[in-house]
Amino acid sequence: MSGDAWRTLTPRARADTEALFRLYDPDGTGRIQQPEFMSLCRSYQPDVEPSLVIQSFESVARDEEGLDRDGMATWLMNAFASTESGFVEGAAALIRNANGGIGVVLPRARRQRAHTLFMAYDLDRQGFLDTELFTALCQQYDPTISTTGVLKTFEMVKATHGRIDILAFYRWISMMFGECTDQEFDSGMQDLLVSAAVVASSHASQKLSGECRVWGCKLFKLFDKKRNGTISISDFAQLCQVYDPTMTEHSVRLTFEAFGGTTGADTVRLEQFLQWCGTMFGSDEIFFLEAIKEPISQVLQQQSKALPPLWHQWALKLFSIYQPNRTLKMRDSQFWSLY
Repeated sequence: MSGDAWRTLTPRARADTEALFRLYDPDGTGRIQQPEFMSLCRSYQPDVEPSLVIQSFESVARDEEGLDRDGMATWLMNAFASTESGFVEGAAALIRNANGGIGVVLPRARRQRAHTLFMAYDLDRQGFLDTELFTALCQQYDPTISTTGVLKTFEMVKATHGRIDILAFYRWISMMFGECTDQEFDSGMQDLLVSAAVVASSHASQKLSGECRVWGCKLFKLFDKKRNGTISISDFAQLCQVYDPTMTEHSVRLTFEAFGGTTGADTVRLEQFLQWCGTMFGSDEIFFLEAIKEPISQVLQQQSKALPPLWHQWALKLFSIYQPNRTLKMRDSQFWSLY
């Protein structure tokens, strides 16, 4: 990484930026995602308007993979002025507020499962959960939980202004499942994911835009192998495991039934499938269209490997039409227009 903003930093400012970046990227991926960035911003200004955080993130994130170190440096310059003293003071405050960062809350393997769960809960992709939504999710998991109990939980995990961001969510997961074995933890995550599916299924598909529904239908058709307007539980399991390879047959079946899968026939119809898409990918059109490319691309790659030699030849001829520069690469716009 050698972006313009990063290169202009003084050694002290660069060291502080690196320290802050590592607190929110403990696994060393080189990128910080929107939920983590939301947590970072709220650690400094708890009542910050979410739309402003999202706008700020999108302005400095290099691509859909998230915020890199150069983007972090750019954001710090914009937020705390370009003078070294203002920059260093702002970075120091953020480092203090991080309280050791995300890595100390949950170990890496559990954090990945918890991140998947948070994204399923964050239906509107705002980077946080409010009291009402979190209460509904908790009560779906355990009907005996009261609203007062949820509010008390919010206080215990240091949520602020009625919102729980991803760092506070990790604290909640640690508080609830920290003493569990890995097997018990995975089982708990799967049960919570099913609870999220039930809460979301009542309205998820209605929030999807026309374009999102079109691409949801395209994904549905790829798994509707019998071309009868339904997806079997075995094919649905294949799709679920694209996102979480550790999902068991039991948890897949619970998710399947939560979205209207017929218990006797073991099939799910298009409308229930769109509800699942709304939960997994959210209702934001840009995020939805980016996220849905992953399973479509994987299925198409598998189908490509299974093509007979003659079909491969014709596919290559078709491919050459859409990449006239002979780069052996096709831009997204070219591929999706073809599809």
